[in-house]
Amino acid sequence: MRLAADAVKRGGPQAAGYVKAMGETKIDLVLGRYEFDDKRGAKPDGLNFVFIRTKPDGSIEVVQ
Repeated sequence: MRLAADAVKRGGPQAAGYVKAMGETKIDLVLGRYEFDDKRGAKPDGLNFVFIRTKPDGSIEVVQ
């Protein structure tokens, strides 16, 4: 959410400005540094995300 809000703040709410701002994004957040290319792809490819979800029995599972 912070990434999108920051891009709108810098590029405005119109699509062209938003896409340009996302392409220029370089931001450090809780899960690491985020950068995007002009096609809105993440750089470097394959950011290391780990998702943890709660299973119906109450245990947790790491999903990659």
